[in-house]
Amino acid sequence: MAVAKSKGRRALVLTIGTGDVDRREETLFEPLRKSMKTEKWDKILFLPSQMTTDAATQLKDAQPDLPIVVNALSEAGDEDNADTCFRRFDEALRCLRQEGFQPTDIVIDYTRATKAMSAALVLAGVRHGIPRLRYIIGERDAHGMVKPGSEIVSEVHTAIVTGRRQLDRGRDLMRQGLFAAVAAILPNPPAESDDSWPSELRAEADALARAATFYAAWDRLDYAGALCSAESLEDTALEHIKGLLPSAEMIEWACKLGNAVPASGGPEYCANMAARVRLLAADLLANGERRIRQGHHEDAIIRAYRVLEMIGQFRLFDRNLDSGALPATDEWIKKFQDKLVKKGRAPLGSNRDGTLNAARQNVARLLLFLGDEFAKNLLCFDRDDPAGSPQLKPNVRNNSILIHGFKGVGPDDRKPLDRLFQRLADLLIEAGGRDMKNHIKTARKLDLSNA
Repeated sequence: MAVAKSKGRRALVLTIGTGDVDRREETLFEPLRKSMKTEKWDKILFLPSQMTTDAATQLKDAQPDLPIVVNALSEAGDEDNADTCFRRFDEALRCLRQEGFQPTDIVIDYTRATKAMSAALVLAGVRHGIPRLRYIIGERDAHGMVKPGSEIVSEVHTAIVTGRRQLDRGRDLMRQGLFAAVAAILPNPPAESDDSWPSELRAEADALARAATFYAAWDRLDYAGALCSAESLEDTALEHIKGLLPSAEMIEWACKLGNAVPASGGPEYCANMAARVRLLAADLLANGERRIRQGHHEDAIIRAYRVLEMIGQFRLFDRNLDSGALPATDEWIKKFQDKLVKKGRAPLGSNRDGTLNAARQNVARLLLFLGDEFAKNLLCFDRDDPAGSPQLKPNVRNNSILIHGFKGVGPDDRKPLDRLFQRLADLLIEAGGRDMKNHIKTARKLDLSNA
């Protein structure tokens, strides 16, 4: 894999071992010089043990033209403690980063050291996203050491590890419903010149990133954005992430929601809106359930209230009436308005164009006035009794920070919200007709927690 050329300051980090103490020049110093001379470095960081500090200092003094810094382990014996080595090397790399060295501008040579030191430096390098590791190979002598003069600098690229780790993180975030976070950490599309993404992982990263962009738009109720994102989704043979990618049913659902709102006016408009609001209510129900799982209880309450409101609205659309534009001259509407006034209830609101509008409870009362017995369920749904949902009473809901109030009204415990949304789902299925159960099932597919 080719490494993109860097224009930043370059640093080489090396562990320092003992070599053959009887042939230190040949077995230690010369191989280290060979590693140091492969490129021009702005900083060379030696990481010796207490035992090899003298050798590191001797080599530094012999190379005054090179920007060598010695950073030894603190105590004798630390070289055999991988945890201690990791903490020290991790801190050394963090300091390099603070000095302005980018991961792509740091190269690690872990050839000369104890196994604990080498393993710790490799792990620290991977943790900091350093894409290049190197070690010295060559012919071995009778003692298993590389023969002097046969040394070859070999490189290992960590991109396959860091890329796979990032994909694992992306999948975990996807299952948690944090779609925007997935889209943020995965390149979309992965640039061919991006050294952090090897070619064998680009297709998977691209598929997950595109899916996350689609899901994120859907989840934030940006149906037009989801519709636009759906156009970039392609069928893929990546079977091991298949469960996290949008199905044809999910794409079709989002496309229906993303279609243009019907033009207002007339029976055709009301029929179209009755169908559309059914879809929206099912989707908002599933959206609220996801908010509960993520601990956003206040958001869930607001969504529940809106779903309850939508049920009355689509049943009113079924009767060719728009709750936001009721005809003031209609005889039934006039009679209903008179009835509200006589009972001392808030009357229908007035619009600038002369039409009237009805809030949630007046929509339910109007439906009942027009002969829809189901409206009784809407009127009593939020009653303050053991089976009711007092969180949705207007005087409670309106006190939410998200509406008119200054405090949260969502419960700390999610159990009441789980019960509320189950009752709401049952009510929606009863109110919405034969297709509503399937609508809810499709909308709930955006929960990928079991994928």
